[in-house]
Amino acid sequence: FANWDIDLSLLQEGELEFTIEDVDGKSITSFSNMWTFSDQFDFTLSSVMDVTGSTTGELTSSSIVMIDDSIQITGTLNHYYSGLEYNGDLSVKWWGTLQGDQWLGGSYVEVIDGQINATIPMPTTGGIMQMNVAFLDPWETRTLGSFSISDFVVDDSAPVILMSSIETYSRYHLESVNIGVNI
Repeated sequence: FANWDIDLSLLQEGELEFTIEDVDGKSITSFSNMWTFSDQFDFTLSSVMDVTGSTTGELTSSSIVMIDDSIQITGTLNHYYSGLEYNGDLSVKWWGTLQGDQWLGGSYVEVIDGQINATIPMPTTGGIMQMNVAFLDPWETRTLGSFSISDFVVDDSAPVILMSSIETYSRYHLESVNIGVNI
C-alpha cells in the first residue's frame, strides 16, 4: 500500500503544468481542464453462489449450504467518471448472525480488470444465517459497495435416510406409499 495523501485544498483540479529546461532556458506551459479528481466508484454485484459441495448454485432464501462450504461473490468495480476498470486490492468484510449468535470475518481480494471474485468460507456450526457483506478500500476507511444476503440455512449434519417399509404394500396400492428423507 502507498503511504501518501493528497491535500485537496492545495489541488488545482484539471491543471497540468509542463516545465522544459534546456541550454537556451526554461519554458513553462500550462493547460486547464485536463483531468478530474474523483474517489467515486461504480460497484455492481453479479452473483452470490455456493460453489463447493455436491450441490452448488445461486444463493437464495431457500438455499441450504453445508458447514465449511464456500460462497463466491462476483461483481465489477469501475472508476465512476472515466469508466476505467479498477485494479488493486479491496477489503471484504462480512457479518451477521448464525442462529442468533454474532458471526463475522474478513479478508482481502485482488481486483483485476475491474472483476471482483471474493470467496467467503461458511462457519463450522449450523443454523439459520443472516449475512451482510461490504467491500471497502484497502485501508478500510470507505465502503465502496455493500449488500445483504437473504437468510439461508447452514447445515451441520449429514442427511438421515429412513428405513424402507414398502414390503407390506402390494403393487396395486402404491397410493399408500410415502417416501421421506430427514435433512
